[in-house]
Amino acid sequence: MFFNTIKEYDEELKNMEDMLNDMEKRIELYPDRVLTKGNYRTLKEIYTIIFNDKNDFLRMMDDSINLHISGEEIKNHKISLSIITGLFGNFQDLIAFLSNFLKDSKNYTFESHDLKLEEVTSGSIQILFSMDDDITNLEEVYLNHQVFERLLDLVECNIDDLEKQIDVIGTQSMNAYKKFLKILIENELDFTLENNSRKAGLTHEESLKIYEKIDDGI
Repeated sequence: MFFNTIKEYDEELKNMEDMLNDMEKRIELYPDRVLTKGNYRTLKEIYTIIFNDKNDFLRMMDDSINLHISGEEIKNHKISLSIITGLFGNFQDLIAFLSNFLKDSKNYTFESHDLKLEEVTSGSIQILFSMDDDITNLEEVYLNHQVFERLLDLVECNIDDLEKQIDVIGTQSMNAYKKFLKILIENELDFTLENNSRKAGLTHEESLKIYEKIDDGI
């Protein structure tokens, strides 16, 4: 059973609640009817699955990703505008290419959504990116959630498994990741990425090893 919007989830859950209430009344009137009790248990289990599935999507709709940058180049929580512009540009390219790759693999036809810059936080440099507020189609919510997850998978990936990531994120995404890492390396910056449930990061020394692996053609 697939739902496109949270409203559709709510409508289905309401229908099932009405059915469950009717069944409960029948069970009270006819407590010896085993079939009714069995149907009630089955419907209750399906209701629980759909209810939990809806809540999973609600959590995805609130998903965001925090890019935290630190290093010698950042002094007193400041950083060169040219550096931050390069990081932002390549980070956006990475997300855009990854989003398009996942869209193609799932045959989605809707437009990809840009990330929003939600806030900039002091304490090194922390930038919180979130999804558009106007996303209602659950396929779009799932896609953006998967983009965040694939980004974290990429950062966590063992260097020996990098080649496998091309099949997961696509060549353009990998090239954008390489450019992003190059800026970090040149400016001796470390970074972490964190969403609502996971955190991963690299020092500039680790970034260099991964960059060289990608540059060698993996």
